[in-house]
Amino acid sequence: MNLFMRSTLKSNQEVSDVEVAMEETTIGAPGFQIDDVAEQQRLIQQLRNLHVKLRPVSRVLLHDPFAQWDLFFIASIWFDDPSLDFILQREAKLPPSEFEKMDYVFDWVDNRLVLVRSPL
Repeated sequence: MNLFMRSTLKSNQEVSDVEVAMEETTIGAPGFQIDDVAEQQRLIQQLRNLHVKLRPVSRVLLHDPFAQWDLFFIASIWFDDPSLDFILQREAKLPPSEFEKMDYVFDWVDNRLVLVRSPL
């Protein structure tokens, strides 16, 4: 089953804030970075295009092809809500039976981020 994360789209100014925060976060944290900034910007654009607002105190499962924690950090900055519980499937290795317990599930399908589960 493909999994990935859901996102809230924000204005261009808010995206600029995300990009600045992302750059600040990567300083001294070599494990965070995707290999190139263009890929990070593409991921931010995909979050913007989803036009999704996550409910507070939600559990969000993220499934991505990245080797590091990029999506986790980008989503955390993008949604800007400390009550959200982001879970990387790559790290958690949850069984499919746990997917339905997530409020939101984002997956990487056909080289793009897709929301595959959200509350009714």
